[in-house]
Amino acid sequence: MRLSYTVIGVALLTSLVAHGARSGAGRRAWRGRDSKVAPAIVEHSEPLVPDSFQWPQLPDSLESRVVAVTVVGPRLSPRVLMGHDLPPLNELPSARRYLVQLRVESVDELHALLPSMGQDSSGLMLGPAVLPPDLGQLSVDTMKETFLAALAPAVAFENATIQAQRERLSRLLASGGPLVPDDRAFVAEMAIYYRLESEGALPTLGDSLRALLRRVDTVPASIALAQAAMESGWGTSRLSLEDNNLFGQQIWSRRRGAFERRLAPPVFQMAGYPTVAASVGSYILNLNTHQAYAGFRRRREQMRQLARPLDAIDLAYGLTEYSERGREYVHDLVDIMRQNGLQRFDVDPARATASASG
Repeated sequence: MRLSYTVIGVALLTSLVAHGARSGAGRRAWRGRDSKVAPAIVEHSEPLVPDSFQWPQLPDSLESRVVAVTVVGPRLSPRVLMGHDLPPLNELPSARRYLVQLRVESVDELHALLPSMGQDSSGLMLGPAVLPPDLGQLSVDTMKETFLAALAPAVAFENATIQAQRERLSRLLASGGPLVPDDRAFVAEMAIYYRLESEGALPTLGDSLRALLRRVDTVPASIALAQAAMESGWGTSRLSLEDNNLFGQQIWSRRRGAFERRLAPPVFQMAGYPTVAASVGSYILNLNTHQAYAGFRRRREQMRQLARPLDAIDLAYGLTEYSERGREYVHDLVDIMRQNGLQRFDVDPARATASASG
């Protein structure tokens, strides 16, 4: 599969500055191993978690199991806090949404976590940081359902964040007026995050917003879950267990010295992620930005223009470039989606939002 890591283009920044945007307004959210991004830590005036939240029954304290927390702040850019950047839960930065990722070491511990997963109380969701090493010891049907339940919260969290970004961009496009400073900063941050420089010079703000909306859109959960199942052997492959790489994603190898770079050209190597949620986020960003998946994005845009719900099966046929097997790969992907009833996980946030407001 193909994964791009492009450098911010001069044309993009020139275009954004021409629209009144601040090129330094935002920092690209973390998607790799070495996170240095951490917002200022502030204490909450109210508890982060309401009393009604159903906490998992685990043998040790919840706090000791937190590996990472993804926070989505007012500008709707996700940040991952982990390691030395991760504060106690009651000192997390104020944010709109949180995904708390917990360490699990066995299927039994994962099953104890499952009843609490998928809850969305005051913007809080729980999920496993990694998949348990004994997942493959379950019966086939139980293994599949456990894998799907474990991964679904990360996909839902990512899509909910993207939908919020999309709604704000849509409101700015519909307003047609000049942007206030915070909106300019938001658009600049989205343009950097979604690598809009690959679109070339965009003459107007409206052109930039329309180009962004082609990229800032959700990926049906059925497609994400089916690809994760195919690429990771339902979470049992060595790559998924050791590197949390659920989608077979690759990156360019890093040649450390000038002499080493002269000896051999860069090559692709398999990517590694600290959590399964990081793998999900990188995969969805890849579909939304890489030139190989422009056909996927065009299909999705056409469905939006016709006010149709996203058709996951139709969209899947825009992913022939994901594998050298091309259309045969997509046929297998669609078979997994249908045979395992994965469209039950599909909730189109755009349609749900419209229904709720209507």
